[in-house]
This record gives sequence, C-alpha cells and structure tokens, in this order.
Amino acid sequence: MGRTPQQYLTACRIAAAKSLLVATRLPVSEIASRTGFSQSSYFIRVFRKAENVSPKAYREMYS
Repeated sequence: MGRTPQQYLTACRIAAAKSLLVATRLPVSEIASRTGFSQSSYFIRVFRKAENVSPKAYREMYS
C-alpha cells in the first residue's frame, strides 16, 4: 500500500474527522476524541499537516 499501518490509521481518522466537521456542529475537541486522538492540540496539528488548513477552516470551507 506504500504506507505504514500508522499512516493508514491516521488517514482513516482524518477522513472520519472531515466527515464529522462537515456534517455536525460538534466542537473540534469532541471530534478529536471521537476519532481517536487523545489531545485536541495534537489532532489540530495532524489535521493541518494532512489538509493544509485547520479543522475550523475546513469546516468553514465545506459546510
């Protein structure tokens, strides 16, 4: 597949987070928790690295 199991898991978590950001009004901290990130600050950092925007900006662009 060209990526490690950890990279695959992170990609799946980010995909789930993107769906929740667009479909719900849950706080970012709750979305982080529901998608398996223990700290919202870490989730924001990983999300920004993957999508080049913050979760809040992503929500504003696509909801």
